Amino acid sequence: DFMSLSGNVVLPMFFEELRDSVTDNNLHFGSDPHFSFPIISQAASANGFSNLGSSPVIYKVPLIVNSKEGYTYSFAAELFRNYQNKERIKFSNDEFIDQFTDQRGKIYLNFPDFNNLNNKYSFVELIQTFRNEPDSIHMEGKLAVILNVVTGVTQIKSIPGNDKLPASYIHIAAVNNLLLQNWIKLTPSIIG
Repeated sequence: DFMSLSGNVVLPMFFEELRDSVTDNNLHFGSDPHFSFPIISQAASANGFSNLGSSPVIYKVPLIVNSKEGYTYSFAAELFRNYQNKERIKFSNDEFIDQFTDQRGKIYLNFPDFNNLNNKYSFVELIQTFRNEPDSIHMEGKLAVILNVVTGVTQIKSIPGNDKLPASYIHIAAVNNLLLQNWIKLTPSIIG
């Protein structure tokens, strides 16, 4: 009920496989989707895929893929779209692809300094703060992401510079890039 009433909860899901598409639009194709429990995933305002691609070092990630259901957005892209919809800014699928991705539906990430991110709370601290001082944390107009990071269980990925970090941080980098419009844009090699 809480998720349905809030109308702004985005959940991750994943595709068993992302493969090169055989369609004209050049996007990858996601098959065999896996969602959270139906009662939970159906209450969310959106479900975005969490697949990051097969590269051992993450430079870019897919933001949109084809699936049997049509276009499917990544977790980061759904966070961004949900936030933009609250601001009354909406993009069609084609506008989103043209404005934010390369021809394959991917974005080249400009990674923030994760060590200096502001307003990080452990989930237990956050619940305690809301219980003891509910007015002390102001969430209006903000995007909050709850990450499950468990030592030895959480998937770890490498990023340029050989930093290793929880895979969920890559989604934070992607939504950060979208919100600030500061992803890496490659220039054609002809320009010199």
